[in-house]
Amino acid sequence: MIYFDVALKNPFKTDRDQVSRCWHGKVTRNKAWEAEIHSHPGLLIKVGFHWTLRADHACIRATVGLCSREAVFSIYDVRHWDVAKNAYESFITAD
Repeated sequence: MIYFDVALKNPFKTDRDQVSRCWHGKVTRNKAWEAEIHSHPGLLIKVGFHWTLRADHACIRATVGLCSREAVFSIYDVRHWDVAKNAYESFITAD
């Protein structure tokens, strides 16, 4: 796991995260993408990067924020991680 976040916020404003827009889709059978625009009244500037492996919805996520707006782009695994088996859970679907 790699987490990197740097943010400068106004401490006198309430920080309520509101999703303004969201787009998503499938990349492969087990991978999906998502792009979001958030509204944060107290946000001045933010830069972030997350990379997770072997976890529920493991992903690569990039975040950029400026003047109360934040853009987030993710490519993530839609499966859940089974710690006991050290592998992703597999589901049998009836067609």
